[in-house]
Amino acid sequence: MSVKWTTAFVFLTLFITPVTAADIDDVERIKVSGQQLKHSANYLVLSRDDFVDSAQNLNDVLNQINGIQVRQISGVGNPAAVSIRGSSSKQVQLYIDGQLVNDGQFGGFDLNQLPVENIQSIEVSKEQAIGTGATPIGGVIRINTYNPEQDSLRLSAGLGSFGYQELNVVKNSSFEQFQGAISASYVASDNDYDYLVPQPVAHPNKSIVEPLLNNDFEKVSLSGNGVWVGEQQQVRLNGQYINQEKALPHYQINVRSNESSLDLEQSRLALTYLVKRIDSVLSQFELEGYVDSRDEHYIDSIPQLVRRDGRYNTEKYSVSLKPTFLVEQWTLTPFLDVNQQQFTSRSFINGATISCNGISACDIRAKTTQWLVGSRADWQSTDKVASAHLLISQLFDDSSNVALNQQNGTKENNDSDFFSAEFGTQYRWRTINLGAVLSRGVRMPTMFERYGDRGLFKGNGSIRPEQSDALSLSADYDAAHWSLSSALYVKQISDAIVATFNSSGIGSYGNVNDAQIHGVELQADYQLSAAISFQGQMNLVDSKSKSPFFAFNNKKLPGIYHQEYSAKVSIDLSQDWSLDVATQYSKGLYFNLGNKVEQHTQGNGNPSDRLLSNINLRWQQRGFVVNVGVNNVFDESYQDLANRPAQGRNLFIKFSFEE
Repeated sequence: MSVKWTTAFVFLTLFITPVTAADIDDVERIKVSGQQLKHSANYLVLSRDDFVDSAQNLNDVLNQINGIQVRQISGVGNPAAVSIRGSSSKQVQLYIDGQLVNDGQFGGFDLNQLPVENIQSIEVSKEQAIGTGATPIGGVIRINTYNPEQDSLRLSAGLGSFGYQELNVVKNSSFEQFQGAISASYVASDNDYDYLVPQPVAHPNKSIVEPLLNNDFEKVSLSGNGVWVGEQQQVRLNGQYINQEKALPHYQINVRSNESSLDLEQSRLALTYLVKRIDSVLSQFELEGYVDSRDEHYIDSIPQLVRRDGRYNTEKYSVSLKPTFLVEQWTLTPFLDVNQQQFTSRSFINGATISCNGISACDIRAKTTQWLVGSRADWQSTDKVASAHLLISQLFDDSSNVALNQQNGTKENNDSDFFSAEFGTQYRWRTINLGAVLSRGVRMPTMFERYGDRGLFKGNGSIRPEQSDALSLSADYDAAHWSLSSALYVKQISDAIVATFNSSGIGSYGNVNDAQIHGVELQADYQLSAAISFQGQMNLVDSKSKSPFFAFNNKKLPGIYHQEYSAKVSIDLSQDWSLDVATQYSKGLYFNLGNKVEQHTQGNGNPSDRLLSNINLRWQQRGFVVNVGVNNVFDESYQDLANRPAQGRNLFIKFSFEE
């Protein structure tokens, strides 16, 4: 039935005859130039000027947004987990230039695959989709890459604690109808912060604080971006190349002879072709596509013992079609997205191939193809005080997995489909904006969740997609010197996918629990004078799981802080100097679904509750900018994503010049 209604809605948008029509801007690409275009409790846009001179990476930017939590394994270059309003990281969708880049094998994404110098703007939607696409469970982060507008040259360099250094070059050129930009970025860090080692080699029976060894990181990024603008056509081509090396420490013993690492080489090429003002009905037609290749080399090695090598290749291909129609006060956008991903692994122990014997993990080739068909309708009243949108989509997923190092290895197949939808409305009354969003979101199982590793981690052919039914209400008020934004939301998550293990240590993923999330967000901004402003934020989340498994029933959801409070003051000290001071207190963190480890760790260790205070001092004059930042000023200890003590106070200085 859901397929029938989706198809009917798509064809309806193709055959409606308009009464009047007018040109519209590109609804999928927001042009941002030096200012924040829109802000509400559910959706905001950050422009390049908001972060390019002060942020080390995208983590720093997103951590300042109310309702978003970013936790990572400590140190530059390590994995990060993003949660929006209580979601898991896999439930968050990451887009680059309108193209979904979540990994089909494991579901996540590299939050910092693009340097901040290569970002034009960042859009965040905490509930619904941005433009077209499947409705998410955990919101959307959309990165729009740097879009040159004029000739310019930008140079920047950064230095920081624990051996951090970075260097960036961006050159823009404009030739009549063509604008182009090339950039290069280098980032490196020793990541040798002090760490409480449980069993150091010299004293295995006594925990000792030592500088963390073999944790260095180095990354080179190259990118190019070209835009040709004709009278009715626009072509944009952009590409990125990344080469990074990340050493992996041995947290338990911190041995100096450790040579473990995870190296990455990745390239991406994307093309957008846009035709505008086709006729009075068809306003524009957009064709987008990208190819992405990612090679990883994992080494687990301690000399004279054993060396394990893993080589992983991921290939991605995507194409999307989006015509846009205008019908009086309506904008109608049917769409078709096709995404294909293939993951291949090769594993070795001391140079020999690992046999696939039902115990050891198998080398595999996994493949998934997703078709997404749907349509979006946007309506705005003639006086522009009211607006609404309706988005529906049908997602079809076909995947397979075959063992490569098993004689007569069998091939496993799985296919599924899911319907998602959302309806949102906005109303402006004087200086108050009211909004409501009702949605049904989806997250398809990853290939690893479906098939496991063909060893002790088994597949589950009957696993179902995660889904959510959510309602969000928002209110935003703007006055002469202050503003207030607020949101209330409730989310019912069904068929949550969780890893479980039996008494023999054999594991698999399954739909083992449901969960309900309630939350409230408040943010107040006050302009005391032309030079002084204040901001306060509160984010409260209440969660409860429901499961037939006693260990997972009636528990708090893990991986998120259930309470967050923050305050910030910004002062323009003079025409050239400005100062930002921010403090955030977070509590109520659980590390696992059974809640065995809550916000205070058992036995030795520091509490995971955290109080972080950051200071940024900025000097700017005639194209020169110097930003000095101190993060975690009071060296407050807390736990990282893996429940290990995280790094403390760190200093970051960035020098920028642009002409």
